[in-house]
Amino acid sequence: MTRRIVFLDIDGTLIDEQERIQPSTVEAVSRARAAGHLVFICTGRSRAEIYPQILDIGFDGIVSAGGSFVWFGGETRVSRTMSLADVTFAIDVFTRSGIDFYVQSDSAVIASPGFRAHLRRLLAVDLADSDRVEADGALQFETFFEEGGASCFAATSARCAS
Repeated sequence: MTRRIVFLDIDGTLIDEQERIQPSTVEAVSRARAAGHLVFICTGRSRAEIYPQILDIGFDGIVSAGGSFVWFGGETRVSRTMSLADVTFAIDVFTRSGIDFYVQSDSAVIASPGFRAHLRRLLAVDLADSDRVEADGALQFETFFEEGGASCFAATSARCAS
């Protein structure tokens, strides 16, 4: 048998549009690994944005943030980040322009002060009949975001650049 590496996206592949993991997905990943294949998550999300229940399926590695980070064998093998000067510049431009945004790193996602409210407005129709809303009213994916203003970004931009 030829050993293969399988790369699976999260959104629409490992989880459906309601952010549920189908039992058939868990079984397929398990069977592929049992057959000796390596199975990786390959996503535009940062590792900080991957739900624990997705990781619990069991994977051999992760390619995250659109290829900026690669985790394999229990360690980060690739880490390509923007310079602190570029992160600071982008945050300043977006803030001065009144554009809501978030800064993504391997270990954190920092949202601008208005980002959550903006995102909820954009998704209002989709959220009406959704499993995405937790008992406390939070959206499942909101749990990634640390929210902060300019002082938070000044203090965390170095962390987001690394």
